[in-house]
Amino acid sequence: YNPQLRTIVAYHNDSDNIPPARSNGVTSVAVFPLGGILGGQIPVMNLDGWTWEESALEPLAGIAFQFPSIPGRFRFSFAPSGEPEKTYEDLKKERDTKLDRLAALLDQVRSYMVIPEDKRQTDWVLQSLIPVVTQRIPLFVTAGGEQEIKDAVAFSEKVRVKIVLCSGPEAALTASLLKEKKIPVILESVKSLPTREDMFHAASYMAAGELFRAGVRFAFAADDDTNVRLLPYQAAQSVAWGLPREEALRALTLQAAEILGIADRVGSLEPGKMANLLIAKGDPLDVRTEITHVIIRGNPVDLGNR
Repeated sequence: YNPQLRTIVAYHNDSDNIPPARSNGVTSVAVFPLGGILGGQIPVMNLDGWTWEESALEPLAGIAFQFPSIPGRFRFSFAPSGEPEKTYEDLKKERDTKLDRLAALLDQVRSYMVIPEDKRQTDWVLQSLIPVVTQRIPLFVTAGGEQEIKDAVAFSEKVRVKIVLCSGPEAALTASLLKEKKIPVILESVKSLPTREDMFHAASYMAAGELFRAGVRFAFAADDDTNVRLLPYQAAQSVAWGLPREEALRALTLQAAEILGIADRVGSLEPGKMANLLIAKGDPLDVRTEITHVIIRGNPVDLGNR
């Protein structure tokens, strides 16, 4: 449990992954720490600047939550010699114990908040979770499978916190639930194989369109930090399989900004907003299109990269 970790100070402005992403039109990114149950804080960074302070767009958009998974029903975990292997029921009980610990931690935060600030000893873990339990920021929940997503939604209601679902194509299987609960989705792994043998071969490509038709707000995500430059083509693949083009652009811009809580500053071309934009010779979703200018905070940036 590391919700107090300030990921923003570990942002590496000199990373070789930044110039290729920027040269292909990506101006801002949400940086997700992975690992553990609560992995750390999620900042939003502009892809320009010499230091993390210069690049910071939003220091705290939410906290990363890796929803504990249960291995498949027919998989078993290794046990020490002489001990029986763990059954599915054993593994589910272990998962539920982790969730109970987290629920107890959030209850502890609520008790901590009652103590006057001048009389309580600072606990950085509890302090960092106050915006979560007061619903000022969401937990960004990583959950891949259909049942995991349903369990994550149920858990969020039980502990009374807001969530943003970070998931792959199986999010489309729970679209009606997500719509009902008004839970937005950050969609990953569009260019991936179907997750089940009985799925249509293009199920991953169709997921964004299905979320849109169900009325679920969503944005696209890069699968890893080395391929952020390919983000527009996640959207393009979805357009080829049923997502309206304007909605694809919206999911890369304004809708993404709304989900991250920064739509008052970026995401659309309006007076008073930060000038983060690109200029291209054609459709930015087309891999053949040349990006001629990228502007961040109103300043043209160098498009050169290795």
